[in-house]
Amino acid sequence: MHDAELLVPITLFVAIAVILWKFLENSHQQKMTMIERGMIPGSRKQERRARDPLSALKWGLIGAFVGGGLLGGLVLADFFDLNEGVVPAMALLMGGLALVIYYLLAIKKSRDEVHIEF
Repeated sequence: MHDAELLVPITLFVAIAVILWKFLENSHQQKMTMIERGMIPGSRKQERRARDPLSALKWGLIGAFVGGGLLGGLVLADFFDLNEGVVPAMALLMGGLALVIYYLLAIKKSRDEVHIEF
């Protein structure tokens, strides 16, 4: 029985090491292929960052609303003597509300940018 208890953590660390090694190996291979084809490695990351300037707003809204949802869920559970299952439900509900607000703000901003004057 003691051998099996020792085998689990060893297997876990070996699996994590193999996954990390394969990830780094694949990343290196992709960069080498991009260099061979005349592309600049890392340029896709810069393009992706440049495309979404509202990313910080999205994550800020999600963090604030999920935190508020957790706090509200704890208050509801304590004040109304509800089950503790209301806490993650409120966090998910408020996170979804944050994404809806972000979507509405992003649509409004994209409409403002598309406005073309003649």
